[in-house]
Amino acid sequence: MVLQEYLQELSKVNLLSGEEERDLWQKFKEEDDLSSRAHLIESYQPLTFKLVMKMNPRPSQVMDLIQEAAVGLIEAVERYDPNKGIGFATYASFRIRGQIINYLQRVEQNLISLDSSYASLEEENISLLDQLSEVNTLDEDASLEKISWLKPLKSALKRLPEKEGKILEAIFLEDKELPKVAKELNISIPHVYRLQKRGLRRVRGMLSRLRHELKMGENG
Repeated sequence: MVLQEYLQELSKVNLLSGEEERDLWQKFKEEDDLSSRAHLIESYQPLTFKLVMKMNPRPSQVMDLIQEAAVGLIEAVERYDPNKGIGFATYASFRIRGQIINYLQRVEQNLISLDSSYASLEEENISLLDQLSEVNTLDEDASLEKISWLKPLKSALKRLPEKEGKILEAIFLEDKELPKVAKELNISIPHVYRLQKRGLRRVRGMLSRLRHELKMGENG
């Protein structure tokens, strides 16, 4: 779900009156009524959005943080005890903020790890990356051998899942930086890394199968 769609859904949420909320808590906690649980979670979605936006996130982070905030909200609903005299909004806010902060810390750690491993990823795929960078540079003087490999390579890119294909094309054909790609696709940078790596493996697999088929044809 993109942000605009989420905001449209959010605008449909009706806030609960005090009496309605007390009734829902009673049904959920005492009768294990799951529809009351779902109603409580839905009615507090505006709180999760408010807390996310207070973190001043980058546009590419907003939906990821909203998802994490939703996890924090669900955990708060499960753990909340209405009999302790603490308002749910106050209780939930602490858990939601904690969930968001934990997520941001994990992302930062992943980025450090990804940065350290990215060089080995590039080295592992260096021959493929060279080929990718040449896909759109064919000219009349290109050798027949090069053309025979670049055509299936370009075909392999088109057969990738949509986001993987867009990421490989953006990074290796359009020479875009990862943060820009993440922003354009509205996903996090670690997610771009993962999709890039997955896409490269798929392309290598396709080309490996093609090489095998060509060798079998030659031997046959």
